[in-house]
Amino acid sequence: MLETEPPYSQLFGAFAVASPDQRRKIRRTEERTSATGEFNANDLEPIMLDTPFCSLTENEWLHMPLEEAKARSPRMHSFPPSQVKDWKHVIYNLLVENYNSEDKDTLVQPFEVLINGTLRKGFKFNQKHNPGKKLAELYTLHMRHARLDLEDQNSVFVQDLYKFYLRSAFQLLAQYFEKYDQYTYLYTDEALFVPGESLEEANARIKRMGTRTRKKGKVCGAL
Repeated sequence: MLETEPPYSQLFGAFAVASPDQRRKIRRTEERTSATGEFNANDLEPIMLDTPFCSLTENEWLHMPLEEAKARSPRMHSFPPSQVKDWKHVIYNLLVENYNSEDKDTLVQPFEVLINGTLRKGFKFNQKHNPGKKLAELYTLHMRHARLDLEDQNSVFVQDLYKFYLRSAFQLLAQYFEKYDQYTYLYTDEALFVPGESLEEANARIKRMGTRTRKKGKVCGAL
C-alpha cells in the first residue's frame, strides 16, 4: 500500500453511520492489510445494508410491479456516445432518460394500447417537445454526425434539410417498429427497452432485433 493512501475507514466514508459491529469488520480488514502490506479482496467481509432492495429475491424483483420496482431500483444507464451504433441505441437512450426522469415529461415516453384484446407496447414522441424538429436533429447528429440545430434556422435550405431528415428518421423507425400514428410506434417482437436491465443485456437484445422486412422474409420462408 502506498504511504499516501488513506486508511480504508476513510475510503468507506459512505459507511460512517455503520453499526459498531460493521466498523469492527472494517478495522479488521485494515489490520490484515497493514500486517501483510497487500490488499486481498477475500479479506473483505460483506456488509449488508438494511434496505428493502437488499432483501429481495431475484424472482420477487422480476415480478414486481413497474412503479414499485422503479421506486426501489437505482437509475439506469444509457449507452455512451462511443457505443451508439444505430438508431435503436438512440431511442433506447431516450427511453432511459424517461425512466430516470421524475416528471416523465421527456421527448420519448413508453406507450401501450389494447388492440383486439392484446396488449401492445411501444413508445411515443411527446408532442410538447416538437418531435418533428427534434427527430431531424437527432438523426443528423447520430446518423450524419452533424449539428442541424446549429445551422441558420431561418434559412429555406436548412428548413428543407429538416423535412428531409425527418422523413429519413421516420423511415428508419418503420424498419424496426410498427407505426401506430405519426409519432407512436409499437414493438413487433422484443421490446427495445426493459426496465432494470444492464447495458450488456440491452445491447445483446438490440443486436437481435432485425428489420421488419427481414422478419417477414423469415416467416414466408418457413411457410
